[in-house]
Amino acid sequence: MTGSVSAKLKELGIELPAAAAPAANYVPYMRTGNLILTAGQLPLANGHLISTGLLGRDLDATAGHAAARQCAINILAQLHAATGDLDKISRLVKITVFVASTTDFTTQHLVANGASDLLAAVFGDRDVIVGGGELGAQEQAVRRHVVDNQHPTRHPATSPRGARPRPVMRL
Repeated sequence: MTGSVSAKLKELGIELPAAAAPAANYVPYMRTGNLILTAGQLPLANGHLISTGLLGRDLDATAGHAAARQCAINILAQLHAATGDLDKISRLVKITVFVASTTDFTTQHLVANGASDLLAAVFGDRDVIVGGGELGAQEQAVRRHVVDNQHPTRHPATSPRGARPRPVMRL
């Protein structure tokens, strides 16, 4: 690793582990165009889970925050394996944090911050969208979309007759 990202990791006292090998029939990362998609990463350190159990029953939000942070470190290891240099990462398009918790645990967003805080510290002001796999704070539903924009300079205000982009699929 060279450059500002490796310097930031060193400043934070983080040494990236070797990228984990797949544990089943999947690839650890995939490139499509300029995007790199990583497989889910567990909170492994030295080959072992750093904690087990459900948040709200066996673990508190602080332990969940640490687990999400470790997952982010493991994502960085996969991205390093994919790119050879984390400074080649220009933007974090999206991270999704899945949280194993009891039904009355409502601070999933604080757990997810373990990953997003670390990634923000490492990459600085590069963009990121965070999503969660469990809803917290009593939300009933969340919708997320990832789209491929074939006309990146076209904006609804400047498109013909003020036309609005149409959704590809309605849920």
